[in-house]
Amino acid sequence: MIGIAAGPVMASVDEFEIVITGAGGHAAIPHRAIDPVVAAAHVITALQTLVSRRRDPFEEGVVS
Repeated sequence: MIGIAAGPVMASVDEFEIVITGAGGHAAIPHRAIDPVVAAAHVITALQTLVSRRRDPFEEGVVS
């Protein structure tokens, strides 16, 4: 769970972990695979757009 609050808050360094699990497959039956690489790529893309697309450019925000 991640929470945010409007207005001034104390600065801190926080850390969280995202675990993506899946199961490999075979080219003959790709519909049975749960590809964690594709899921991870989507998560990375979404995280990168949090600051650039969902924040006011004059507001602070960092995802690294």
